[in-house]
Amino acid sequence: MKANLFLLFATGVAANIASIPQCAQSCLNKAAPTVGCSANNYGCLCNQISKIQGPVVSCVISTCSSGDIAISTSLVKQICG
Repeated sequence: MKANLFLLFATGVAANIASIPQCAQSCLNKAAPTVGCSANNYGCLCNQISKIQGPVVSCVISTCSSGDIAISTSLVKQICG
């Protein structure tokens, strides 16, 4: 699950972005500036994924409910294929 979860932040598909759970979005908001990206610039986040993967995954696991983690994991498959 962890390996797939970080892919959620790798690219932006407009239809699914609004479905990102707020807890996961908060994690992105915290991590994105550390690599010079905005939290909604999924192309940038994808390019920096190796640098933000650990902090984002840790944050999501510690702040999101199991349901939101499941939603995020499902979105990985939809957004990233």
